[in-house]
Amino acid sequence: MTLRKKTLWMVGTTLVGLLILLLTVSSTILLEGFVKLEKLEVEKNIIRLNNIFANELERLFIIAGDYAAWDDTYDYMQTHDEEYITANMVDSTFENLSLNLIMLLDLNGKVVFEKHRHKQEFDAKPFQFYEHIDALTKNTPKSQGLILLPNEIMLLATYPIITSEEEGPSRGTLIMGYFLNETEIDRISNLAQLSITVQRFDQSLVETNQHIQIIDKYNISGFTTINDVYKQPAILLKLTMPRNIFQQGLSSLRYVSIFVLAFAIISACL
Repeated sequence: MTLRKKTLWMVGTTLVGLLILLLTVSSTILLEGFVKLEKLEVEKNIIRLNNIFANELERLFIIAGDYAAWDDTYDYMQTHDEEYITANMVDSTFENLSLNLIMLLDLNGKVVFEKHRHKQEFDAKPFQFYEHIDALTKNTPKSQGLILLPNEIMLLATYPIITSEEEGPSRGTLIMGYFLNETEIDRISNLAQLSITVQRFDQSLVETNQHIQIIDKYNISGFTTINDVYKQPAILLKLTMPRNIFQQGLSSLRYVSIFVLAFAIISACL
C-alpha cells in the first residue's frame, strides 16, 4: 500500500471515528432533550389532573350551596315538614347529581335528615361516617375535600343552612358527598384523556417517592398526592402516558444515524 493510500485510509478511518463519536454524543444529548420534553408534558398533565379534582370538589360545593342556602331547606330545619323531603330528597336527586350522601345537621351536630346510596341501593345504614361529623362542622361549616372511609373514598362538601339571600342565623349544616369509585375514576380518566389509578395511603404502600417515573421505553407515569379534609395525605393519583415524544425522538435519530453512517462509509471508500 502506497503512502498516499495509507494516508487516505488513516484520514478516512479518523473521519469515520469522529462521525460515529459525534453521532453518539449528539444522540445522547438529543435523547436527554426529548426526555425533558416528555417530563414537562407529564408535569402539565399532573397540574391538569389536580385542576380536574379541584373542579369536581368545587362543583359539589356549589350544589351543596344551592340546597343549603335555600329558604325551603332553612324552613325545614325549623318545621321538619316531610313535604320538603318528599319533594326534594328523592332517589332521582341522588342519581341526577351522582350523590351517595345527603345529611342535614342541626346546630348541635344532631342528624335531622340523612339518606345514603350505595351503588344503586338506598338504605338508612350509614357507612361509618358519623365520626367525621364534629370535625367537619365544628369550626368550618363551609368546606370541601375528601375523607377515607373503611371501604370507600368520599368527596364531600359542607355548607351552612341559611336563607336564599345567604343570610342567617344558620340553622345547621348540609353535607353532600359521593364515592370516588371505579365509575368516577373512569369518568375522570375520560375527562382528562389519561389512564388514572388511585392508591389509598392507609391501605397500601406507595409505589414510589418519585414525582415522575419512566416505566419502560413505551410508558411514563406521573404521581400527585391529594390531601383529605384534615390536610393529611389521603390518596396517590397515578397517571400513565405513552412516551410519544420519546418514540418520535428515537425515530428521528434513526434517520439521522442512517444518514451519518452512510456518509461516513462513502467518505471512507473515497
